[in-house]
Amino acid sequence: MFTLRAAPLKTPANVNLLSFRTTVAGISLTPAAGESVNVPLNANLYQADLVRLQSDATLLALSTAVPVGSYTNMVVSLSDPAVTYCMQTQGMAGCETGSVITLRGAPATPIITTSPFPLVVVRGQNIGLAISIDIEKALSVNGQSQAITSVNLGAAN
Repeated sequence: MFTLRAAPLKTPANVNLLSFRTTVAGISLTPAAGESVNVPLNANLYQADLVRLQSDATLLALSTAVPVGSYTNMVVSLSDPAVTYCMQTQGMAGCETGSVITLRGAPATPIITTSPFPLVVVRGQNIGLAISIDIEKALSVNGQSQAITSVNLGAAN
């Protein structure tokens, strides 16, 4: 089982994060020896909103086909990232007039090498891996204007 979740952005007081969408195009596991093992996703292209996944998780793949062996990392292919946010007056609900902005980023293929890797899969074992995208690392925020200036999902693991 492979799930996706997101760690929140410590949003500046006057920024309202409305959505942060990306498409999960693929997941693969890299064995200690041999070819990468592709993990079949529940859909050919899986669209996710990372803002929603700050308090939830989504099932990307339910795979029983992970071969026995030792794996050094997991590679996640992400495409079409876009963050939509607005500026708001402190203490007031809603967005300031004309302040809704959508910013797009480049595709990324973060390589996850931290725990639980290296991962050893034995015969008959069920595995569950959670992919956590750190929104704070993925978005650059200008300290002066509080505007989000770039999207980099490659920095988000």
